[in-house]
Amino acid sequence: MDPATVSYTHFETHIVPAPWNRGRVVLVGDAAHTCPPTVAQGAAMAFEDSAVLAELLVTRPGVDDTLWQAFTARRFARALAVVEASNTLARWQLDRVRGDVGSLMGSLAAVLGTPA
Repeated sequence: MDPATVSYTHFETHIVPAPWNRGRVVLVGDAAHTCPPTVAQGAAMAFEDSAVLAELLVTRPGVDDTLWQAFTARRFARALAVVEASNTLARWQLDRVRGDVGSLMGSLAAVLGTPA
């Protein structure tokens, strides 16, 4: 491929340190965690954040610290794994490094294979 024909777009990436709430306000989806689209999980992570939050809201007696601790326990490590894997893959692509994609994706699949 001719490098002159490649269109490059800069992507922002971040993961807000836990917890993602302050009082009754909570960040989900791209507000809490963004990454390049290299593992195609951005929308899935936002959906999972919302589904877990909805489940916790309807199964708990109120919005309190235990709800936010449960939300953080279920979401932070999963989102971090996606952000880190996506950033690693993007870095390999940009640096033209032949990384161990199979191992990277296998590790990510092991994390994502467990329920949110």
